[in-house]
Amino acid sequence: MAQRKKKPSAHQHQKLASAQHRNEFFRLLKHVINGISGEDIYSLIPKNVLENLYELRTHTLRVVVPNGKKVPHEILYDAKCILSAWAKREKIAIAPNGFEISLDEYYSIALTVMNFYNGLTTDKWPYVAIVKTGLDGFITDSEILFNEANTRLYGILQAFGIGICDMSKTLYWYKHEIVSSPDLGKGIHNVVSLFSHDLESAVFVIGGHPRPVKRVGWAIAYKGIGWVELKPSLFDVNSVNAETPMKVYVQSHALLRLAERLDCFTTGLLHLNLYHSLKDAKVFYDNNGNILIEYRFFDTKAGYLRLDIVDGVIVIRTFLFVTNSGTPEGQMLEKNTGLQKLDKKYLAIDKLSTFMTSDIGANQAVRKIFEDAGCHCLLELYEKVDVLSTKHPEQSISTLMLEYIGRSDSLSPIPLYE
Repeated sequence: MAQRKKKPSAHQHQKLASAQHRNEFFRLLKHVINGISGEDIYSLIPKNVLENLYELRTHTLRVVVPNGKKVPHEILYDAKCILSAWAKREKIAIAPNGFEISLDEYYSIALTVMNFYNGLTTDKWPYVAIVKTGLDGFITDSEILFNEANTRLYGILQAFGIGICDMSKTLYWYKHEIVSSPDLGKGIHNVVSLFSHDLESAVFVIGGHPRPVKRVGWAIAYKGIGWVELKPSLFDVNSVNAETPMKVYVQSHALLRLAERLDCFTTGLLHLNLYHSLKDAKVFYDNNGNILIEYRFFDTKAGYLRLDIVDGVIVIRTFLFVTNSGTPEGQMLEKNTGLQKLDKKYLAIDKLSTFMTSDIGANQAVRKIFEDAGCHCLLELYEKVDVLSTKHPEQSISTLMLEYIGRSDSLSPIPLYE
């Protein structure tokens, strides 16, 4: 009877994985060294030098959670997977001959080669001068290349933060460091620390009702939380404290309205643009003297933040889409067409997803209606950020709108309510 094969032990699995990792490292090292030089100089490096290089290598990007910080398991798992995938997909040229590798290979293999080159001046083995000369082009631009790689990595870390940050819950940011630590093992380590921060909560009484709020800030890679503060002088307040910055808070109601009305973009993108709109605040007033701050989505107006000054702080009460009745554009749209709140809701022109279609921009009659009301920014948004939109309308909004207001043959206003 044939004997059953024994299953490999955990130790054997670990030994096999270690051997595979080692072989992959040398394969990539050969690819990078020969790619930089344009010829096979890898074969000129003695085996003992290569073995020592493996022991002292620069390790690939590694995501960790610092002591004292709490990050949900699923977010940490996603962070590891997505960072690895992005770093392997992003390409960077590292030599004058245009030779490219991934950003992941740059931080592991290319930095290992850089440290290897620095030791070649004291090494004594045959062909060391030839190997050194073959790597000269890479080393000459190494500082510029290092800065470019760090800029690319910063962009990746900041972009991933947008995907997981939520101003109503928790903000996350990353910090990348290259360290040598016995605790992490031999060699040099690329440590990407994932930080978390629960935003400050408070309750303010507005109009006789308690309103839960969160302080407005955003997570910035390498730096942490950037808070928003605005000076009273921005609102034409003249007092001894006019230049003293005030904290800014946002009601949960305002964040809900923001998500409902700009309904085709992710939470992180909406909150990031809320932060930037307040950092460079453009102030307006409605007919009742209420303070409005323009909300811009990637520098294009999409609505307004209505706010109150309460107990020495600023509280964002709600978000108004451009076509809403409480905005200058919304009032002009009502004046020109007779469309009231319920009409706008029926036509779905009180939310951004309706405008994420070329149907409106392509219909000259409808386009003119919105341009005359000052809502051309919504057409600009389609042209600028349609690629980021998560939904589009399923019917022709232009036809429906023209039929509804009885203007398919004429642009003269017809009142809906008599």
